[in-house]
Amino acid sequence: RLIQNFTHAAANIADHTELVNQEGYWLSSPNPEDAWGFMLGRNTTFGKRYPAAWRIISSQQQGQFANPEGLFTFHTVHPTNSAASSDLPLLDQPPKLQSTSSRIWKIISRIPPSDIYSSLPGFLRQHLALYLAMFLLISFGSALLAYSHLRHRRAEAQSEYEKRFRHTLENIELAAVTLDRQGHIRFCNKHFLGLTGWNQNELVGSSWIERFVPKDATDQINDVLSAMADPQEFPTLTETQVKTRNGTLRLIAWNNTLSYDTEGEVIGVTGIGEDITKKRHAEEELHKLFQAVEQSPSIVMITNLSGEIEYVNPKFTEVTGYSAAEVLGKNPSVLKSGETSSDEYHSLWDAISDGGEWRGEFHNRRKNGELYWESAAISAIHNAAGEITHYLAVKEDITERKRLEAEVAERNRELAHAQTLAAMGRMASMIAHDLRNPLSSVKMTLQILGKQSGDRRASCGRSPSTRSATWRRSSPTC
Repeated sequence: RLIQNFTHAAANIADHTELVNQEGYWLSSPNPEDAWGFMLGRNTTFGKRYPAAWRIISSQQQGQFANPEGLFTFHTVHPTNSAASSDLPLLDQPPKLQSTSSRIWKIISRIPPSDIYSSLPGFLRQHLALYLAMFLLISFGSALLAYSHLRHRRAEAQSEYEKRFRHTLENIELAAVTLDRQGHIRFCNKHFLGLTGWNQNELVGSSWIERFVPKDATDQINDVLSAMADPQEFPTLTETQVKTRNGTLRLIAWNNTLSYDTEGEVIGVTGIGEDITKKRHAEEELHKLFQAVEQSPSIVMITNLSGEIEYVNPKFTEVTGYSAAEVLGKNPSVLKSGETSSDEYHSLWDAISDGGEWRGEFHNRRKNGELYWESAAISAIHNAAGEITHYLAVKEDITERKRLEAEVAERNRELAHAQTLAAMGRMASMIAHDLRNPLSSVKMTLQILGKQSGDRRASCGRSPSTRSATWRRSSPTC
């Protein structure tokens, strides 16, 4: 009855379902010649026909596997237990069946390889749409789930990053400000508050333009805020004037970074800025000094401690004919004419090496070989520690002055010589005149003597008292 029940239950799959006992003999088989072979003295068993499969089936209770012999599905049953629960007593069973009742049976389903591969195209045609729909549904669901999970992870990562970033901004010695796309302040650090003089609760939510931007710079900042709509055009580096609470202006150099939400949309900008007000003023002063040196009417030369030229201004090129590129790294001796003594050079180096100043004149040679005169003032340049780092020479072309001085000296010499000759001529003329006119001298002498005699006669005709006084003063006789 058990075998009949099995045959009836497996009628729809009888073409590939078999029932074998523990020794591998068929109790039921799609091939009638195989059934009950142990009772008919046949030696063919399931194990001999399918040895590889039987090794697996006989060693396991149930399972499914595939090999070159086909696809096998098997299950183990215990006929004793099944018969005990049936209406047929074991004593009424056939003798041969009773001898096997204490053993196990194997229900085996085998699908040949040819059936597997031949049925696959039809199976696919019949169920392709269903499986494709299921595949698409599963794929879409998986993608949606993965995207949701990714968004969640991104949001968490963004939140964590913003916390760390904000903590960093709070502790840096630079100004840090976050604005939304409308230009409202969302964050500012302590350094910025100290720089501008405001409190944080007074700034968060307020307009950046109204609070910090001078009126003449409003359009510039509006353009920057509008540029957030196009990240490719947004300026990363900007310099803007920031109005502090007391109205003073500070020049801030900003490094700007756009902020994005989880959808990749720009939601604001964070600027990290450095107050460069003093730095820019120093740069302007330095530029002014540089331009003064560049445009100086005097030659300016700077050398290192070894005497190698590191800088010359345009006046140097104008006077000497050498370009800056031709003399940089060289010694000023390229200008020597050989007329300055070595003692004078030693005196120069002794003075400036001790940090002093040397003044003097050089007779140097231009690039074209022409000699020229220059006056020079050379001194040492010291660093903040007082150490000599360079030497500075300020020189002036005095060739024309020297020429004029020489010309004046020559004219003075000629004038002095002429004056000497003129004086000598006058003296010679007088002497010659006197030698040519001796009677004139005698006549002049007689005239003088005659005049003196007349004066004495006049005095003799006066009163006795007057005559006596005159006499005593002028002559002993009348």
